[in-house]
Amino acid sequence: MVANDLDLAGHDEKGYAPSPDGRRLCAGLLKAGCVDVGLNHGDGDILVFWIRHPKRPQHVAIATGPDMMIHTHSTAGKVVEHPIEKHWRPRLHTAFRYPGVE
Repeated sequence: MVANDLDLAGHDEKGYAPSPDGRRLCAGLLKAGCVDVGLNHGDGDILVFWIRHPKRPQHVAIATGPDMMIHTHSTAGKVVEHPIEKHWRPRLHTAFRYPGVE
């Protein structure tokens, strides 16, 4: 619904490798008009995390508060909202803000 309200074209990335490419992920967010805000994220920002390899981001979430996020959680098998706690905070690579999303 937000994408429709902002008149954003749908995008489905194709041709990606089985192992995530963090450079491509971040470059794609910049190409889509997002602004890299580093670790100074706010509500609605796209959070980019690394999982296994530092400096190689491969997971995204949406900030829902200063210390909260919503993301897919493989163990839970669904989308969840939970704190950005000791497991996630050190893995936060950067955050992106899409202009116009508040």
